[in-house]
Amino acid sequence: MLMFRVVSAVAFIFCAVPVAFAQQQNSAAGDAETASTAEVAKAQPQYMIEEVFVTTSKRTESVQDVSAAVSAFSDATLKNANISAFDQLADVTPGLVSRDSSEGNNLTIRGVGQAFGGTSPVAFHVNGYFINATESFYDVSTLEIIRGPSGTVYGRNATAGAINVKWQRPTDEWDFGGDFLAGSFDQRRLRAFANVPLFEHNDRQLNSRFAAVWEEKNGHLENEFARADDEQPGSKTDYFYRVMLEGFVSDNLRVGVHAIKQNVKTHAGNVASPSLATRKSERYREFGVDPEMPADLLIVRSQQYQELGPGFKRASRVVADMTWNMEGLWLLGDIDLDFAMGADRRREFRYNDLDGSEQKIVETASQINGIGRNAELRFTSQNGDGLDWILGFFWYRDDNHDTLHVDARTKQNLGQLFFSEAPIPPQGDQVFDAKVDYVDQNRNEKNEAIFFNLRYHIQEMFAEMPDVEVFAGIRKNTDFYRLITAQERITATCAD
Repeated sequence: MLMFRVVSAVAFIFCAVPVAFAQQQNSAAGDAETASTAEVAKAQPQYMIEEVFVTTSKRTESVQDVSAAVSAFSDATLKNANISAFDQLADVTPGLVSRDSSEGNNLTIRGVGQAFGGTSPVAFHVNGYFINATESFYDVSTLEIIRGPSGTVYGRNATAGAINVKWQRPTDEWDFGGDFLAGSFDQRRLRAFANVPLFEHNDRQLNSRFAAVWEEKNGHLENEFARADDEQPGSKTDYFYRVMLEGFVSDNLRVGVHAIKQNVKTHAGNVASPSLATRKSERYREFGVDPEMPADLLIVRSQQYQELGPGFKRASRVVADMTWNMEGLWLLGDIDLDFAMGADRRREFRYNDLDGSEQKIVETASQINGIGRNAELRFTSQNGDGLDWILGFFWYRDDNHDTLHVDARTKQNLGQLFFSEAPIPPQGDQVFDAKVDYVDQNRNEKNEAIFFNLRYHIQEMFAEMPDVEVFAGIRKNTDFYRLITAQERITATCAD
């Protein structure tokens, strides 16, 4: 594996600054004859742990002051652990389990996971914006994992917890970097980022940050009918590029836009490898599978991709947000007003050969076309008087269309395949090819919510009282779900 990092010099500078600072402090302490040894030791720590700030309660605070069970990771930690997707977080997070690495969004926190056919109980957010599917990430500032129910703040799909990825925000200085990785199965990955200041005048400024990732790799199975190495099962090209614009209209008003475009091209569909017993079974022979099917479990024989071509998964998202620091309001003091709204579009075509042979025993192909929109408005107190509160409003809409095609070879009686009032005579041992189409199943979801959270720190208001914090939260959800079932078409013919 080859890794080239352009930004190593920048990392060295940041590591060197605390050392130089400590050396200067030690020199100053040696000149101060009146300072005691205890005072010098207290004022000049040799080793310091960087304070980590998180937004798990929708306000910025030190992770040491958060009472919830939180795991927070910096960009450097994620790079060192080679983590670039949600499902990989299970390797470094206690209580988090990934049950399906192919999709990446079937995560379990503290034993609470996704039911069959249900939605994920883990709420995924990017820059505080709710998304209904996971994605790869790069050039992030922090990643936060909240373990335990978080419904009063994160609401939708937060029964088990929530995960929030925060991109690196644009700064007013030029910066760029990248890396390249090469690995087994012809894996190649190129990543890069660039920070570009656009405008600055007094307290007004506009900055931008760009990031992109391109990756290509082959699968671990060998298909005897593949025409090239990049057409083996699991071979794919994956890339995304994104931009984040952030401007300060004044000292108290920040506006931003972030957008991302993702594309995954699967050169050949997913092919399952049948077991050795299945490869040698008489039923496979009856269904027309070549008796000379290889005994090597890493070799399959699929022709599906030659008929359907490459699969794909495309998604795009645009989000606009703002933060307004309102100071000195009557009776309320200092309050932050946060507003974010956006839309995401997704399209997907994928197919699976579930028998791993040259015959259409069990094969599926599906198409997905959907669009989602949501918005959130929050008022957050910033008074620091021991009484903190959040009042928020959430709005969500999602429209999804699915189409599924299934090819199945069966030896069942036709009367078992179709529900018909007319009697169908038995056909004996005849083998049939059934084609099943589920056309345009439509799922429409709506959610509207209002939530309020309160934290009361007794000692901050009354110094003589014990150090006790009281939390309370309430959320009112209104959900609407509509399912228009698919049109079913079933045909069956005698197999040749």
